[in-house]
Amino acid sequence: MTVRRIGLVVHGGRPEAQAAQRVVHAWCDERAVRCTDIDVWHDGGRRNARAEVEAAGDPDLIVTLGGDGTFLRGARLAAENDALLLGVDLGRVGFLTEVPVTRVRTALDAVLEDRLTVESRMLLTLRASRRLEIPAGIEELMRYGRRPMLPPPRVRSDCESGGDWGVALNVTALNEIAVEKLARDRQVSAGVYLAGRLLASYSADALLVATPTGSTAYSFAAGAPSSPRAPTPWCSPPSPRT
Repeated sequence: MTVRRIGLVVHGGRPEAQAAQRVVHAWCDERAVRCTDIDVWHDGGRRNARAEVEAAGDPDLIVTLGGDGTFLRGARLAAENDALLLGVDLGRVGFLTEVPVTRVRTALDAVLEDRLTVESRMLLTLRASRRLEIPAGIEELMRYGRRPMLPPPRVRSDCESGGDWGVALNVTALNEIAVEKLARDRQVSAGVYLAGRLLASYSADALLVATPTGSTAYSFAAGAPSSPRAPTPWCSPPSPRT
């Protein structure tokens, strides 16, 4: 495989990740491969998803140095850049990250020499028909009893049109998308539609829409079935009202 640029997603708050970062930099220098760093620890709070994609610089390969959370950030960048994703395990769980930190060089050599197996995973994309911000006066809706409904908020000007409905928010998920409540003493009431027809309705603390990969994470912890090889997403309501 030809690798011209690596996007290196680093959990900069871990000394072992910083040490592995230096190993990757040295490997890139030896092979004249460009490398762009994305530090999700120090820069993560100052960058939105679009800024991270731009910072990656059109890589052929995304390498993550951290745990599963860092890997999920890298998955979004890999999807936006149509790049391969390689996870180096520096976390506590390491369910998604496969390469031991002691074998970083060996793994990069294998990618360069095309000695690798590529595994495709389902991704989810979030679209919204309303602006994903808390509108002014939301406290009126949080009180018990009937109150006048707020007017629909305007579409954010920085969002691009996403087709016939909704607004593309550049939100890509490898595990799951969670629709959560705003108030602790409320529930989420949501309907799931498939091809324009109501499939199911839920009243619960949240509604999780999980990929097969994500069925082993939050969805599984909420009591839903787990099947990482299933060809379909899963919907699960944590703490449903029955």
